[in-house]
Amino acid sequence: MKYSLYVNQDQAIKLNIRNINQAHIFDLLSICSLWAKTIIIENEVYYWVARQYICDELQILNLKSDTVYRHLKSLDELGLILYRKSGKKDCIKVTKKGQEYYSNTMSEINPSYYVGNKSENNSDLNPTYHTTNINQSNKKNIQKKEFTFSLKNLITYEKLSSEYKTKLELEISKLNLKITHEDFVNSLIAKGYKYKNFLSAYKQWNKKNFNNTPANKNTFDLSNKEYKESEEF
Repeated sequence: MKYSLYVNQDQAIKLNIRNINQAHIFDLLSICSLWAKTIIIENEVYYWVARQYICDELQILNLKSDTVYRHLKSLDELGLILYRKSGKKDCIKVTKKGQEYYSNTMSEINPSYYVGNKSENNSDLNPTYHTTNINQSNKKNIQKKEFTFSLKNLITYEKLSSEYKTKLELEISKLNLKITHEDFVNSLIAKGYKYKNFLSAYKQWNKKNFNNTPANKNTFDLSNKEYKESEEF
């Protein structure tokens, strides 16, 4: 269950979301890359957002499966997500328009708000996250390790912690380089790349693929031997 619910009302209104339940559902979907299973549809990365999972995460809204379905279709019509079916699975990807909600929301709140929601025993649980299981008087005794993008071992994107993924996206948005965060992540997942520092890898991708290329070029070559799985950044 998602312990705390938050809606960026200003951004929701700008994106034409008028229903509070729909706003909470979209807030959850805006970070689906952190909790949903990846599904490849026609060579594109989508995320399996099971309706029952959404109901369970937003229990206080008392949602029904068919209600969630209608909201998914409405969000697709608003251009905030792309909705597809893979067999019986409801799959989505957040559009560039929809990503405005997440990027603008992250600039207003602590990124740790978005992690540690899935389970009390989840290894990704952020110790600063305000759950009901942490006594307020003991919080001052919790020491959070300083965050770093450097990792001890080569690792794939899917095995990164939620905190790492969240801070990586935030840092990439600040850099404003040519390769988008979405394209970077999609390629990492599709090709199974492993790195020790994903931010450094992202910078290298931009450097290697956009040196001496026209400003309007928005594609990049992933066949470069520089990016084999054993590469360490």
